[in-house]
Amino acid sequence: MKYRYAWCALTLMAPIASASPIFDGYESYYASQSGALFNARDSKTLQSYSLYPDNTVQQGWEGIANGHRQSVKVADGNIQLNGRKLRLTRARLFPGESTTPDDLGRGTEVYFANGYVCLENTPSSASGTAARHMAVYLIRTGSTPQLFKLPSLFASCLGIRRVGGDIAFPRVTYDYALQRDVPDGVVFTEYRLRGQGFVATSRQVAARFVEAGNVYRFTITSPQSTGEAP
Repeated sequence: MKYRYAWCALTLMAPIASASPIFDGYESYYASQSGALFNARDSKTLQSYSLYPDNTVQQGWEGIANGHRQSVKVADGNIQLNGRKLRLTRARLFPGESTTPDDLGRGTEVYFANGYVCLENTPSSASGTAARHMAVYLIRTGSTPQLFKLPSLFASCLGIRRVGGDIAFPRVTYDYALQRDVPDGVVFTEYRLRGQGFVATSRQVAARFVEAGNVYRFTITSPQSTGEAP
């Protein structure tokens, strides 16, 4: 009889032990992944300042980051990284994304890593559900810096990872139940930078919202694979 009781106790405990954690926000989920390229502790916030004599406003930060003196300025639709200008309009855009001069305004965060710099901000014109979209620009540094704009829905520089010799990041899309027009979750599809392009891999992770109407609190339900990653 005692074996039966022991089996019952284990059966009752199993769902609790195997329950997926609940994530309060996408950055919390990204922090749980391995290989992060950037660290939340290292973020720098660009500060606003005016230029004499016309009082034009720029955003900028200068200091020591990743073991080197760094300088970042944003103004007039341009990023100036350590004296080198990169035009937002010349960024390699993820399909479906666009670029606007207000992408990187007040409150822009910048991150530094070996070979890469990332800037992120919620565009000042965003309101309502549009505020769920983050402008994320990744710079591949070097003799000829390259600028990429990543997919924006629930995006963050903290979601960018090193996977083997690749740079990987998620594209987040809504997941809808049949015959419903309100999403009940999201799907994270992994993409990688390959040269100047974006390549989808087979790695997908599904998540479900745990509170009605709250798209920022979710649990992972089913890591999926649709074949071998390229």
